[in-house]
Amino acid sequence: PFAAAAKYIPALKAQGASIIVAVTHLAFDDDRRLAQRFPAIDLVIGGHEHFPITTTENRTLISKAGSEARWVARIDGIGVGLCSPSGSTS
Repeated sequence: PFAAAAKYIPALKAQGASIIVAVTHLAFDDDRRLAQRFPAIDLVIGGHEHFPITTTENRTLISKAGSEARWVARIDGIGVGLCSPSGSTS
């Protein structure tokens, strides 16, 4: 994923992308490292963990919805420098 990010983020930006979303299936620490190494990523939507996590790493929102459809994560809005998460555990 790090090599792909290094290759495609500059290409996406050059094509005019204003928001970069990484969809991953990495361990939480690897998602954090991805956000640290590539600050152009605005949002990481990840899998792998079996419990929900919503946090930020620098300015990047990281959201993991858990497993087996027990939780739903909803991202309400994304703007430059703005990420507002909300979720439900019902």
